[in-house]
Amino acid sequence: LAPGGWIASNVGGFGFDDPVVTALSGTLARAFGSGVGNRVSASRNIVLFARRDGDVPVPGASHFWFEGAVGSALLPSLSVPGAWSRLTPCSEELALRDDRNPIDELQMQSLEQARARLAGR
Repeated sequence: LAPGGWIASNVGGFGFDDPVVTALSGTLARAFGSGVGNRVSASRNIVLFARRDGDVPVPGASHFWFEGAVGSALLPSLSVPGAWSRLTPCSEELALRDDRNPIDELQMQSLEQARARLAGR
């Protein structure tokens, strides 16, 4: 990634505490030092942002802005409580790697937790 470059990853999950979202966001934050996750309204998508050699601005920061019609449409949804979260680095043992990537297991955990929530457990 070029200096100052961004990475954005669209992740399917049931919230910021979803096992898949937690693993990916923790790995990104560990690799880049910081990052932000934004929930996409009316979906189960979360977009994770990280930046090489720079912080990702958060909603409400003076240097956080959008241009044009798309930005104007997105900005109100980011002001809703729980719409975004700072990424928290995970430990080395939990970081996803080429030689250790339990994404299938994490997806099963995600679905099991969602099923339990729907069942009221």
